[in-house]
This record gives sequence, structure tokens and C-alpha cells, in this order.
Amino acid sequence: MRSNLFKLAYPVTALVIGFSSLAAQSVATITSDKDATLYENTSGSLANGAGRGMFVGKVGFNGGYKIRRAIVHWDIAGSIPAGSRILAVSLDMWSEQSAAFLPVNTDVHRVLADWTEGSTIAAGNGGMGGPSSNGSVTWIHRSYPNQLWNSPGGDFAATPTFSFPMPGVGAVQTPSNDAIVADVQDMLDNPNSNFGWLFKKGEVMNSTANRLNTREAPGLLPKIVVTYLAPGQTGTYGTGWPVGTGTFELNISGTASGGSVLPITYANAPS
Repeated sequence: MRSNLFKLAYPVTALVIGFSSLAAQSVATITSDKDATLYENTSGSLANGAGRGMFVGKVGFNGGYKIRRAIVHWDIAGSIPAGSRILAVSLDMWSEQSAAFLPVNTDVHRVLADWTEGSTIAAGNGGMGGPSSNGSVTWIHRSYPNQLWNSPGGDFAATPTFSFPMPGVGAVQTPSNDAIVADVQDMLDNPNSNFGWLFKKGEVMNSTANRLNTREAPGLLPKIVVTYLAPGQTGTYGTGWPVGTGTFELNISGTASGGSVLPITYANAPS
């Protein structure tokens, strides 16, 4: 079965939504350009922006349990041409260790304010954090010591963009879905509002924390894999519809601009 073919110069949303599978010409694998852990701490004195691990979940701390949230940023606009149409996005990370025996559901929220990573490297495996240094992102600071989050624990969208079961140890890979595609499309189209994602668990159960590799780790780094069509590219999108002995094919070509007309041709179309 042949796929629907088109040439895309600018997003033509009404013509591309509703297809369930795709094959495109360009794939970008983007490594995070900053990542860190928010350590539950009312003074904001703990950080680990330059450490090799970031944490999400709850860990034992001074006789109790404290929350850890991972915060990660990928430079979408610096990696994909402006005006591209995002078709699919998958997350590719590595969990080095975990206190949880079974996968625990993890929510991924859009961050709503800018933040800086800082230079703190926590001792040991990093789970307890280290002393915050100038520019550290902390539980209460977007950038230590003077720039604060509006809410302790980070400013992020109340509704998660997507959720997935975090494995104990090993590859963290998520399939693409409409919500994550829409997020990354917005990050590309509006780079000034791309502040990354925050990863958090239900934060009710204890001993659920994962240690994920950061960009400073020697092994597998936190990446997103983005499939897209750049302006002017020709690619395939969709699986087509059987019509009699042939397959319905839609061809769109030209450059979309104000007042222009895009030629559209059909093959094996219903009457």
C-alpha cells in the first residue's frame, strides 16, 4: 500500500491531521542542554545541576522521605529548522538505578518559567544533593540565590503532557503521541517559551526514586528523537486508503504564502 505524498513549505494542519502512521525525511536526535534535580527543601540549599545523575520520586532522607523531581531542557529551535512540521517525538533516557521494584507511573509536565542549571556536583550518587551554588536550580529557586519559583517545587503546567511507566533500571523509551508532538511543535514555533519538562511521580509512595543519567553522565544521555518535515521537503505521511484495486493518493505541492494557491491532485479517489 502506498502512502499519501505531499510537499510541505509551511504547516498545513488541516491537511495533515488524522493520519495514524508516518514516514518522513528528517530525524533529529537532540541531547539535553541542561538537566538537574529539584530536591525537596524549604531553604533551597540543595542542588546538583552538574552531577551525573538526576532523580525523580521519593527517597529516604534524615529519617523521613523527601521528593525529587527531574527538570530537563532540550533546544528544539536550535536543532530543527523554523517552520518545520513535527510528526513524531519519542523520549530516550537511561535509568541507572532505582529504589522501586516495579515500574512507577511518571508524569511529564511543561515547565512555565526559565531556570539555570548551576555548577553543583553532589557527593556520592547524588541522591542527597549538594550545597547550592550561584545559578543552581533548587526546590524554591529558578536561579540561586535571588530568582524564585512562584511555587516551591517548580512552576509547571498542572496537567501533564504525557505519562509513562518508569522502569527500575534500563532504557526509558516512550512512544510518540499527539500531546508530546503538540508540545514540541510549540517549543519550535515559540522558542522563548520553551523551558523544558519536569518529571514527577505520584509522590505518595515512599522509596520510588529513579536515578537517571544526565548530559554529564559517561553513558547513555537524555535525548528526544524528533521526526519532522522541514520547509520545502517532500516526505510520506499516512498509509493511504484502499479504493478498489488501487490506493487513494493525495499530492500537494508548492510554497504556502499569503494569497498563494497550492496545487492538489488526487489518484484513485472516490467519486
